[in-house]
Amino acid sequence: MNPTVEVLTRARALVARGWVQYTGHSIRGVCAAYAIMAVAQDAMLDYANPVLVFLTAMRQETKTHWPDIPGWNDMPGRTQAEVLAMFDKAIELATPHPAPPPVHIEVTWEPVFPVIEEKVLVGV
Repeated sequence: MNPTVEVLTRARALVARGWVQYTGHSIRGVCAAYAIMAVAQDAMLDYANPVLVFLTAMRQETKTHWPDIPGWNDMPGRTQAEVLAMFDKAIELATPHPAPPPVHIEVTWEPVFPVIEEKVLVGV
């Protein structure tokens, strides 16, 4: 598993156990941003790429430019289910997909200009 997918998957599991708004963490749970940073720090991995992937998922799904994860997480009316779904989208974006098989294209060549037959005149 690549490090970005690992961080996002483990952070999602933290949010699934308990999610909060307006704070990074409490006895009730963690917010999305805190979960990503806490998991990355615990695993001694960089958190920048998981954060960028999560932001990309947010922007693609909402068609809105969110400057940061806490602003989206703390939006009034936001639900834990929406946060978990966003983690799923971010994990999907971070997961490498195999390249499609190469396509075989057969090329045939035909002359563009008509072929002119040469005639040899004998005895001229």
